[in-house]
Amino acid sequence: MGSYKINKGDIQRLLENLLKRGLVEGILVQSKGEKDIFTTLITDPGLINTTAPLAPLFSSNSAKYLRNNGFKNIAVFVKPCEARAINELIKLNQIRSDNILVISADCHGTIDPKDGAISEPLTKAKRKELEGKGISLRKACTVCEHFTPPEVDISIMTIGIDEGYILVTDNDEPLEGLDLEKGEVPKGRDAEIEKMLKERSENKEKMVSEIRRKLSSVGSLTEVLKNCIRCDNCREMCPICYCKECYFETPLGDLKTDEMLYQAVIKGALRVPPDILFYHLTRNMHVASSCVECGACEEACPRDLPLLALWKAIAGDVQALFKYASGMKGDEPLPLAGFKESELEEVK
Repeated sequence: MGSYKINKGDIQRLLENLLKRGLVEGILVQSKGEKDIFTTLITDPGLINTTAPLAPLFSSNSAKYLRNNGFKNIAVFVKPCEARAINELIKLNQIRSDNILVISADCHGTIDPKDGAISEPLTKAKRKELEGKGISLRKACTVCEHFTPPEVDISIMTIGIDEGYILVTDNDEPLEGLDLEKGEVPKGRDAEIEKMLKERSENKEKMVSEIRRKLSSVGSLTEVLKNCIRCDNCREMCPICYCKECYFETPLGDLKTDEMLYQAVIKGALRVPPDILFYHLTRNMHVASSCVECGACEEACPRDLPLLALWKAIAGDVQALFKYASGMKGDEPLPLAGFKESELEEVK
């Protein structure tokens, strides 16, 4: 494993190097426009100077755009939650791993793009400045416990680094020709990470405790979800929800007027849209073990359902049951994809 001292310019030189040397045909990365920052797929090395890889913005989980990624080599510069989703989708055979180079950096937290076009990581000073303007971190970031990169090809450390950044990789080929200086991980980094983790964990426990008080029965879960309009935004924005044919798009799951009328005759009345609870329970059953808790589902919900809290509680319980942290390790088997003779002995 090699570690190197780098700065913002070195990150752009790395991306440019990948394209110029033909190691990849395109790079998925955030770029700067005149007044905004957005995700782009860049093929022209001359446009790398417009990129903002460390921009603390989140509009969607980029892993969803990599499903069925084909045979061309590409690089992606993503946040830890996106990198975790990529690792999960590789295990689920939805992304080819042999032609994708994943780069990820420490995440100090992100904001909604509508709140500004910031291109640098959110330092404490910058967060304080934003809070003074009424701009806060995305809710998912305030409860995120995995804000450093999982297993990826290239990691960039920004937390606890006084000057510049530290790049870490097991494969030096993408760095050839960059003449980077060797670097060491500073001793104070672990303490800074522990401090951030303590704050995030406390926020998470508070959120989960509050939602658990509302989930004492099936009736209470129905009450929490009662305003759902089945727009499917949560499903569409979820990077892990990948079914080629969703049950809720089949005749059985997507009821037309005559079918709803038939059920209404039996029951006397039918809530429309129907099967709200069934819809969310099905999503939970399919995704809980692989959920990366990025919060994209809640932000896409037009009815402000507490989907992040629900997933933190339910997915958190499922993953804890199997001692599994989704997407953190690329070669760790999916909890429900294999059998272990000694597993879950307490429920025998």
